[in-house]
Amino acid sequence: MQIFLDFEKPVAELEAKIEELRHLTDAGELDVAAEVAALQGRVDKILRQAWKNRTKDVLQHPGRLFDDIYIQSIGIIQAPDLLPDGRADMCDSCPDITIYDGKFVNSCRMDEYRLFGGFVSMLEKKEETIAQ
Repeated sequence: MQIFLDFEKPVAELEAKIEELRHLTDAGELDVAAEVAALQGRVDKILRQAWKNRTKDVLQHPGRLFDDIYIQSIGIIQAPDLLPDGRADMCDSCPDITIYDGKFVNSCRMDEYRLFGGFVSMLEKKEETIAQ
C-alpha cells in the first residue's frame, strides 16, 4: 500500500483507478492493458508536477518544509498458532509488543488483556457422558 501526501491526492485517485482496472483484468472480465498504461503515464506526469510545485513552494516559503505531515500506517499481524495444550504461539521474536499496565503485551492480543485481565487460553472440551 502506498502512502500519499496531501499534495499528491490526484495521484492517489489515479492509482485507485489503476488498481480497480487491474482487478477487472485479473478477474478476466476485461482486457484494459492499454488504458492502464495510459493512466500510469498520467500518474507520472501528475506526480512530477506535484513535486515540482511542492519544491517551488518550499523554496519560496522555507518554513513550510517543517509543516506537519500526517501518515497513517497499517500493520498486518499474523494470527497466533494454537498449540495442542491450548496455549497460543505468538510468533517467535515478534517485534509488535507494547506496554500495558506495566507489562509487556503482544499488541495483537491487547483486547484479551484489556477485556479479560489476561490472555485467554483454549481448553479441550471433555465429552460429557449421559447416565441412563
